[in-house]
Amino acid sequence: MRKLFTVIAIVASVGTTLAQNFKIKKGEIQIDKQSVAKIEKEKEGFKISSLDGTSSFVALATNLTPKGKVAPKYWLILTGDNGNIRESEYEGVGFSFSKEKWTVEALLKSGVGLIGGEGMNKEKVKQYFESSDRSVSDKWEKFIEEKLAEIEKESQLAIDQKLTIDGSGNIKKNGEKVGYYKKVTVNAQVPSYEYVVYNAKNSQIGSVFFYEAENLNNSNGGVSLEVGEEKNALYGIKFSFNKIVTDDLAKRMVYRLNAMGAFD
Repeated sequence: MRKLFTVIAIVASVGTTLAQNFKIKKGEIQIDKQSVAKIEKEKEGFKISSLDGTSSFVALATNLTPKGKVAPKYWLILTGDNGNIRESEYEGVGFSFSKEKWTVEALLKSGVGLIGGEGMNKEKVKQYFESSDRSVSDKWEKFIEEKLAEIEKESQLAIDQKLTIDGSGNIKKNGEKVGYYKKVTVNAQVPSYEYVVYNAKNSQIGSVFFYEAENLNNSNGGVSLEVGEEKNALYGIKFSFNKIVTDDLAKRMVYRLNAMGAFD
C-alpha cells in the first residue's frame, strides 16, 4: 500500500511539474521549451495532435453534464478520433481567461498521461480510446439529483415553519426572530465576501465564503456552508450576468441551517 501511495505521489508530482513548465506558442504545446504537440480550437474544446499529425483527440474542460446540469466542479471530456468519449478529473488548476491554457494545464494535471515531455504517447492514446467512460458525469448527475431533492425538502420545511429573511438579514420563524446574518468583504480587489450567520443568542452557527463572479466560484469547487469543521455544498445557487445572486445564496444558506436544526 505504501508503494502504491508513493507511485501516485510521483505521478502527481510529475504532472504538476509539467504543468508548471508548459507554454502554448504558435499553435504548439511546449514543455521545457520543446514542442510536444499541436493544439487548435474546435467548435467545442481543443484538438490536440501529435507533431506529425498522425494521432489526435479533443479535450474540453466543462462543468456541464450530458443532461445540461451544472456541476460545482470542472472535469475533462476527452474524445478520440473514433468517437469514444472518456472523462477525467483533475486538481490544482486555477481559473484562467485563456480556455486553451486552462485545458492544457488540466490535461497535464489529470494524470491520464496522453502527452508529456517526450511528446504525445500515440500507443497510450490508441489504448485509452478503445472504450468510452462517462463515470465522472454520471457521478455528478447523481450528485445533482440528490441535491435538488434536498433543496426541495429544505424549501418545503421553510414554508411549513414560516421561515423568513428580511432585507436587514434578520431570520424569523413564525414571526419570531431566531437569528441573523452579516455580509463581510474579504477582498475588494477580487470581489469576494463571507456571510456569517448567528443564532438569537449572537453565537456564530455558520458561514459561507463566495466570489461575486460565477466562474471563480465554479473553478474553486462551488459554494459551501461551513458549520464548524464541516462543509456542506450549496447547489443550485442562481447567477445573473456571471454574478452571484446574493439574495438566493442567503436563502439557500439559511434554509440549509434551518434543516440542520440550527435555529431550534
